[in-house]
Amino acid sequence: MGQVNCPLYGQFAIRARLPDGASLRQIVNAVQAIPYGRPVSRTTRGVLSEWKGTCAAKHALLAELLREQWPGTDPKLVHRVY
Repeated sequence: MGQVNCPLYGQFAIRARLPDGASLRQIVNAVQAIPYGRPVSRTTRGVLSEWKGTCAAKHALLAELLREQWPGTDPKLVHRVY
């Protein structure tokens, strides 16, 4: 997906086939539907380009999408030691 300058959400919406004005629930479901796997590039862009991600990578993608679409939500990721 050679659209590096395009906002992340725009690329994600196209790849996930989301409708215009997708709801938070639709975005969460689309991230959840990304197959589990370790992308070569362990970034949100890597998840998007390879369309696979670990739990942590998919959580990071969701947080970045939320920050972009709804800046007032200010999502935080908390890593827990088991």
